[in-house]
Formats: sequence, structure tokens, C-alpha cells
Amino acid sequence: MWAAVESIAPMIDCTPQILLDWIKPDEVDRGERDSVSTDERERIKVLEREVKELRRANEILKVASAFSPRRSSTAVSNPEGFRRSASRYLRGRANLSGLADCPVGLPAPCGTASRSIQASTRAKRAEMLMPEIKRVWQANMQVYGVSKVWQQMNRKGIAVARCTVGRLMRQGLRGTVRGKRIRTTLPDMTAPRPLDRVNRQFKADRPNPLWVSDFTCISTWQGWLYVDASQ
Repeated sequence: MWAAVESIAPMIDCTPQILLDWIKPDEVDRGERDSVSTDERERIKVLEREVKELRRANEILKVASAFSPRRSSTAVSNPEGFRRSASRYLRGRANLSGLADCPVGLPAPCGTASRSIQASTRAKRAEMLMPEIKRVWQANMQVYGVSKVWQQMNRKGIAVARCTVGRLMRQGLRGTVRGKRIRTTLPDMTAPRPLDRVNRQFKADRPNPLWVSDFTCISTWQGWLYVDASQ
């Protein structure tokens, strides 16, 4: 066989190995060689794809029945329609995420149920933590902010994240903010200064013999106010 292939391959302008690869499948199709024919191989591929699709559809039905009894009964009464709907939904998810066409995954009710369960757990934990946060805040004269309340709760053995304390305190609890020092003047040492006409003696034995005036700043609820203090 190999000698015949070597002599014929140059006549048809190909290599002997390529010609041998053409001959073997042809012998299988004619029944001269024991192997799977080309038609049978294609049919096996089609059957394997169908079995794979059926298994995926079965998994979708199992997951859907675990989260929604009403959808489960609908899927049992009309499994083919439910399978097509689930496949369209999952193909859309695959296209949005840049993945290949893959009809396997969880239907929408699963994600919705998971988010609702997480929201319910978060709300219950917030109801449990909020009284403790208020207690710590009020026990410290309502001056503690997020960091100090969080540290105090962890010292008491209440494990909680700082971001959680901050989120719950935004509902109406606020600590005292330490004000910054305001510098009102920047003296120029080279500028001329008025003379001290009383030699730093600011005492008077009668009314109106001496007047002293100065500007000062006072912190108020509306902010810093500048006041003329005369005496």
C-alpha cells in the first residue's frame, strides 16, 4: 500500500501521507476497513449534542422547581416551551457577557430570590445593630463619630464592619466635628508699627482717658464671626 501511495502521490501533486489519509476513510466507508464510517461519526455527534441539550434542560427544570413552585408546575405541563424560554434568556446573558452561546445557567427567578434573601438578612442585622449603635453614641454624650463608635462596639465584643456603622449612622446620628484653628492675622515684621503711647499700662483712674480696640473671631453655629472689641 505504501509503495503504491509513494508512486501515485507525485502524479496528483500531493504528499504520500495526505493521499493515505484520503484512502483510509474511503476504505472505511466501503466496509474494507474496521472503523466508524463518516456518516455514522456525524450521526453520533448529532446524538451527543441532543443528549447534552436534554441534560441541560433537565438541570434548568430542577433549579427552577426549587425556587418557584408555580413556575415548576408550568414547566412540567409545558416543558418544551419552558426550555425555549430559558434558553433564550441564557443566550442573552451569554451575549451580554461576551461568552459563547451557552444555554446552561440559572433562570431569572433564582437571581431575584437570592437578592431578596440577601436584602432580608441585611435588614434584620441592621435592626439588631442600630440599638447598640445608639446606645454607644448616647453613652458618650453624642460626640462619638463613626470611627469611635465602631471601635467601642468591637471592644464590647460586637463584631461589625466600619462601613456598616457608617451606613447606619447616616440615618440621623452624627458625632461632633473638631473645629480647625483659625489664624486671623499674618503679621508683617517689616511694616511700621504705631507707637505704644501708654507703655503697656492699660489702667485708667477715670472714665474715657484710654481706649483700646481690636478685632477678634468667635465660633458660632453659623460659622466664624469677626467682632470689633473696643474698651
